[in-house]
Amino acid sequence: MNFKKLLNIFSMLVMVMGFNCAFTSCSDDDEPEQPKEEERVPTSAMCSYRFECSQDMLDVLDITIQYVEKGNIVSAPITQLETKIQVANLTLPATFGYRVSAKVKAGVSLTKASYNFKFKHCDPFVSVYDQNGKKIDGLDSTFSSMSGGTDAATPEYITGKYGEGRVLTTNGITVDKQGNYSSATINWD
Repeated sequence: MNFKKLLNIFSMLVMVMGFNCAFTSCSDDDEPEQPKEEERVPTSAMCSYRFECSQDMLDVLDITIQYVEKGNIVSAPITQLETKIQVANLTLPATFGYRVSAKVKAGVSLTKASYNFKFKHCDPFVSVYDQNGKKIDGLDSTFSSMSGGTDAATPEYITGKYGEGRVLTTNGITVDKQGNYSSATINWD
């Protein structure tokens, strides 16, 4: 075989191998690397409280709700049939809670034979949020249905039970840095 022919065959072989490497080494259809999902870290929480009462209760009682907001106890009068309070942007760990109390209004005249004393309340409902401010599903507190008391209250009953004041309901929850819940005892005084 002559040298020129051998050189042509060798050159063709190098070209075929070069094209083969060029087409298989770089490709736009490679699978893109999936971005790793950022770990969601519980950092803050929001809490809602709800209380309902009858018009008769509003008419003859001073009703007060106390609740925890950013470590402080806040007190507010209840002046409507339904009261909803929401406390947000609480850094974890956080403690939530509320207490509703009632006392006979000063100078009130109890002239009816019977009063409808009906109230309902919900346990605090808590939602937990991550470092980006997004709600973390599955870390909500369990929401209980409205529960409470009903009394057909006579003037004597009202004076005896509410004359010096009475706590109608109280509740406390602590949420730790992992978003776990536990009961909390709150010093309301």
